[in-house]
Order: sequence, then C-alpha cells, then structure tokens
Amino acid sequence: MVIQRLFPALAAVTLVCVLCAPAHAFQSPNSAPEAGQESTAKPSARRLLHLARGGVLRCVARERDGGWEVQGSGGWTALPADAVTRAPRESQVLREAARRERALKPKHDPAQRIDLARWMVTEGLVSEALGAIDAVLDDRPHYPAALALLTSSRFLGVPSLQVPGDQIPAAQEALMRWAAQAPIAARELALVELARIEDHEQLHADLLGALCAFSLRRRVFAAQAIGRLFPGQDAKRLLQHALLDTSAAVRRSAAQALSNSHDTSLIAPVVRALGSQNPRVRVQSAEALGFMGYPAAVEPLMAYLTLPAQTSAEHRMPHSYIFVGRQSAYIQDFDVEVATFQAVADPQVNILLEGSVLEAGIQSSGQYSNGAGASAARSSLSRLTGAHPGHTKAAWQRWWKAHREDWRAEQRLK
Repeated sequence: MVIQRLFPALAAVTLVCVLCAPAHAFQSPNSAPEAGQESTAKPSARRLLHLARGGVLRCVARERDGGWEVQGSGGWTALPADAVTRAPRESQVLREAARRERALKPKHDPAQRIDLARWMVTEGLVSEALGAIDAVLDDRPHYPAALALLTSSRFLGVPSLQVPGDQIPAAQEALMRWAAQAPIAARELALVELARIEDHEQLHADLLGALCAFSLRRRVFAAQAIGRLFPGQDAKRLLQHALLDTSAAVRRSAAQALSNSHDTSLIAPVVRALGSQNPRVRVQSAEALGFMGYPAAVEPLMAYLTLPAQTSAEHRMPHSYIFVGRQSAYIQDFDVEVATFQAVADPQVNILLEGSVLEAGIQSSGQYSNGAGASAARSSLSRLTGAHPGHTKAAWQRWWKAHREDWRAEQRLK
C-alpha cells in the first residue's frame, strides 16, 4: 500500500519512503473477529503507522481488538498486533510540522530546512519532506545536505532503469519524460537513476539533444542533468541557453548547471553581455550572474547597477526649423490678353502666410539603465551576497561603500 497524498507538481506520481510491510505480515482483507467475539473497532482516521520492521504506512486506519486495520481498495486489512509501534493521527503530525516550520529562524536557512525535511521523512511525511527539499534546491541547487538526504532516504516511485539491455532506451525515455514533469527534488532522484547507465557517451548525446527540445520542461531537466552528470562540459551550450533561451525556467536551470563547473571564468562572457545594446539581453545577463552563483560577479553587477547617466551636451546637437502657421491662397489680379474677336483673362494666384518659424534642437542626450535591468541586478546581488539593503540604487550604493573590500572581483577570482 502506498501514499496517495501528493504535492501538485507530481500529478499522479507516488513517492513513498519504505512504506510497505512484508506481504505475509498482513491478514486477509475484510477480516472479521471470530464467532462469539464482539467487534471493538474504533472510528477510522488518516494515520501514520510506524511499523516494527521499519518504514511508515500513511493510510486510513482504525484500531480493532488491540490491533490495527488499514483500508485499501478491497476493504479493510488487519495487521498483526505487534506490527505497529505507534500510530499518530496524520493531522497531528502535520500541525507539528507546521509549528516547526514557523519556528525556523532565519526563515530560509537551508540547514534548518533540511533538518525539518529529515524529521518529516522519519515521521512519514514524505511528500512534505520533498517540498521542503524543493525549497532548498530551488535556491541552492547543489546544496550537499539536500542531495545527501535524497540519496540516503529510500524514496520509491522513480521509473527504474534496471531492465534488460535491449529495453534500456525505452526505459530511459520514460524516466526522462517523468523527470521533465517533476519538481527539482524529484528530478534529482531521476538523476540518481540515470547515473546507472553505463553508456555515458550515448547518455550525454541524448541530454544534448533534449537541451534543444521544443518542450521547455525537457530543456530544464536536460540542463540540470548535464550540470549534475557532466560538470564542466558543454559550457558554451549552457551559456547560450542561460542568456538567450526564451524560457525563464530554462535560463535559470542552465545558469545553475554552470555553477557546478566551479570555473569562475565562465562569468566573463555574461559580464560582457551586460553591455549589450539589447535591453532584454542585459536583463537576462544580470539574472544569469545571480543564478550562476560566483561571488566574483558581485563587483560587475554593482558597476552595472550604479552606472551613471552618460550625457553628451558639450557638443552641438542636431538642429532644425519648424513652421507653425496658416497658408491661404487668393486671386490677386488678372492678366488680360486681347486677340481677334475675343479677350482672355488669366488669374494671378498668390499665397498668404501667417505664422512663426521656430528653431528646434536636442539639448542633450543620455543613456540610462532600464528599471527591469536594475531590478534583476538587485535580485542577483541579494542571491550572491545574502544582503537585503533595500530596493533602491542608493541603498545598494551605501551597502557597497561599507562592504566593497569584501567583494572585490580580484580577490574572488583568486
């Protein structure tokens, strides 16, 4: 029996943590007390049954005659009296989990969140634990404690690659389709399974192909997989997607994959892109520097954020003239010509102008960073430094004045 309580992004996929007891430990379905005995069944409720042989069973259960029964599609199934060590109500454990989450200080500290996720796994709140791990990996995709918890805890439900050799391509495709629809923590579970493939060259080629797929979810997973399974490779391809992909999710995944290369020089082309004539490229470059996670990007981002307006008023700007007025046509006179037996009169048309002629010119010109680019730079700076001085350029300038020496690019590149 498995958990059917899912978090939304996994749709109908079930992820459970050793939630099954051996088949012989259960009695037959719809078991009833022996003749002559009265039933003492208590009301049923959703519970987390901690099994003596290990694991937690999350289900609808009821206590009967000193033992426990669980509800399945075929009715009620009785467990041996000594099979369950404790059986708290699901609602009680969920309230305790919410209380522990509220008590986190600071709120987004990754170490505390992973400790909370570890406790959730122990209590049988597997989907909630994956949600907590998601929150950490979404901000820190290579956080060691989160990855270690995913590999140490026995999560089930990932499509398996342990199939005969001729079935591996189909099984790999099924796994990649599943992972493309899953949140980041579940995708990491899929990567653990993908790492079992012995033909690394073919797997690498398949992932590069998926990086160019029409499906943005598939591109997101491909970028994450390349960064995890082939770190330091395909930097040029990942940079292209980090800066230019039409999907923000793909750009983020590609930039985070580059952070696993541990090569600070990768920020150089992204820093150059901050000076692009295209405002969208400038914004996406600022975002990418934050997701790549290299501290050496702090100084270039500050330079971009605090870039002053560049004016050129010292040279004469182009000038022109503008006429504002009214133009009227009228007949001023007639030219009379006399010919044989006839006279011809040609009118003389003149034009009357009323109005003014104004001289117009550009007084000065300037180039300014757009608001979206400044916002992206501030977000990336907060991500890299952990600082939150404010939402204005002036606030970040004050912060930079106080911390400039700690974030010099020359020191961070060493």
